[in-house]
Formats: sequence, structure tokens, C-alpha cells
Amino acid sequence: MRSATAQRPPFALDERDQGRLGARLHDACKRARSRGRATLASLTVSLEVPADPSAVAFASRRAGEPWFCFEQPDRGGRALAALGEAIDLRAQGAARFSELASRWRELSGHGLSDQPDGSHAAGPVAVNRPSIFTRKRSMPSA
Repeated sequence: MRSATAQRPPFALDERDQGRLGARLHDACKRARSRGRATLASLTVSLEVPADPSAVAFASRRAGEPWFCFEQPDRGGRALAALGEAIDLRAQGAARFSELASRWRELSGHGLSDQPDGSHAAGPVAVNRPSIFTRKRSMPSA
């Protein structure tokens, strides 16, 4: 006799993590209201199955959705993939890097996230999409 048990999809949050996420978002909303500024909230969870972050991002993205992938196969197979965006930080001019760094420190410093446990990274990540990929291209006049 075989019994079938419902398995959750490999990237779905279990009940405990759904509760953690709900509480984190609630706290972030309260913090944003009290500060009068945007507040980041993130949740870090371990996957139960091995996964290729880039493959997951490529397979999951929607048309026009921002995405980022970075792999270092020669450094233990490290990879980072990001899909979507919580906020788009932009700056121009000679001081753009220091301006963006300052804005990111302010935003992430007041955010709510998990703390790294020593073996895994945790928390929000800032990634760069070169302007060549985000610029609107104009058609030449006829």
C-alpha cells in the first residue's frame, strides 16, 4: 500500500518561515511609518535541495523583470542571483559611487534582516545593472 503525502515545492516557505516573514514585514511597516522613510525587510532561508542560483533566476524571471547573476566557478562554485528589485538607487556624476554607497548604508542599516550565522550570508544585497542594460534606446529620425 502506497501513501501519497503532499510535498511543498522546493522554493516555497514552510509555515514557520511564512510566520517569520509576516512578522518581519509587519515590523518593517511600523519602522517605515515611524521614520517616514522606506525600510527594507528580508528573510534568509536554507534550501532543502541543492540549487543553481543562476538557473533558478533564468527560469523564473518574467519579461522585462530586472535580474542579476554572478558566478565564480573557480572559487568553490560561489554564485549569487537576484530577481526583481525592492528599490532602484541611481546617481550620476563624479561622486555617484560615494553617493550610492551612502544611500545603501542608510537603507540597509535601518532594514530588518537575518544575521549571518558564520557559515552563510544573510540579509539584503545591492547589485549593479550596468546602464547599458537599463538605458532606453531611441530610434534615429528618418
